[in-house]
Parts: sequence; structure tokens; C-alpha cells
Amino acid sequence: MENKIRSIKKTYPTSCRLWSVIRLHDNVVNKPSMSHFFARYALAYGFMGIKVNGYKEHTLRGYNALLKMQLVFSTLEMLIKAVGDLKHKVSVPQKTYLYILVDEKLEKKIRSNQELLKVLYKYSDIPLQKNLRRFMNFETQNLIYIASSIRHLMAHGVLTANGANLKLVKDIKVVEELSNTLLNFVDEKFSDFVMRFDEYVTLKIAN
Repeated sequence: MENKIRSIKKTYPTSCRLWSVIRLHDNVVNKPSMSHFFARYALAYGFMGIKVNGYKEHTLRGYNALLKMQLVFSTLEMLIKAVGDLKHKVSVPQKTYLYILVDEKLEKKIRSNQELLKVLYKYSDIPLQKNLRRFMNFETQNLIYIASSIRHLMAHGVLTANGANLKLVKDIKVVEELSNTLLNFVDEKFSDFVMRFDEYVTLKIAN
């Protein structure tokens, strides 16, 4: 029984516990949106995929990779909202496109799936297309634009596993890797916010 309980234990952001302690020193109310961020992070981290009748295992793995990307990107959106709702002097950038995620090895793998990039560009809205065009023209290495496009197209129901050209295991693994990389990125951004908040509180107390 003990092993079973451990296997389903939720995983929250690294600095979650530290945040719950230091916020008390500055009398910051823990807004519901911060709890929503923690919950969404745990869901994205623990997402193991869905089961659907009538789909081949390979195709379903492609969909699960896209679904996880949607969940992971929403953790960044929830972090932005959670910190913004605090209305504190210590904050984070309030637009997802202001974040920069660069990983040259992963970027090379993403660029190898040109069909995915073409589909993302074709169905994205104009602001996203502008950023995708910059990526496709090698004017930027920011993988946030790829993740953002996948998130929005999945949310609006216009992206499929076959349409995203997730026909080979290697291409599915690239999307999975992007999700994991972005989730680690969000964890780092939250930890950075908590550290800056802690420094602010420490200086305030000292003065």
C-alpha cells in the first residue's frame, strides 16, 4: 500500500514549500490563482496520457504528446496570472512571448520536422504567425513560439497527430522533449521569482 501511495504522489514546483513560508513574512495573501498554478503544474508533471478507443497506439502517443504540451504551456500562463494577481513589487513578465527558451539541440530536432512547422504556421493567428515566421527564417531561436502555437491549435481543435506529422517515434519524442524542457523552464522561473521575493522580504525586514 505504501508503494502505491508513493506512486501517485503529486509533484509540485521545486520552490512551492519555500513560497508558502516566505510569503507570510510580507503578509501576502495566497490568491486562488497561485493554488491553481500549483495544481496545473502537478497535473502537467504527472500526465501519463489518455486512453481512447479506435486509435492505434502510435497515433494516440502523438496526441498525448500534443496534449501534454498544451497542459505544460498552460502552467506558464497560470504562473503569469498567479504572480500578477498578487500585485506585488516582485513580479514576472506578464506576456508569454516575453519569455525566451533556447535549446540548440532541441531546436535542431524541431526544425527537422518541417511539416509540423508548416501546419503550425498555416493555422495560427497573425501574431503567432509573425513569431513563427521569425523562427522559420532563423531570426530567432525562441522555442516558446513553437510551444505557444501547439498549445493554441490544440485548444481550438485544429491540430491532429497526423497533421503535426507525428508519424515517426523520433518526431513524437521531440514534442515530448519540448514539453519536459518547458516544464523545467517554468519551474526555474517560479524558483527565480521566489528567490527574488525572499531577497525583497529579507531587505525589508533588515531596514
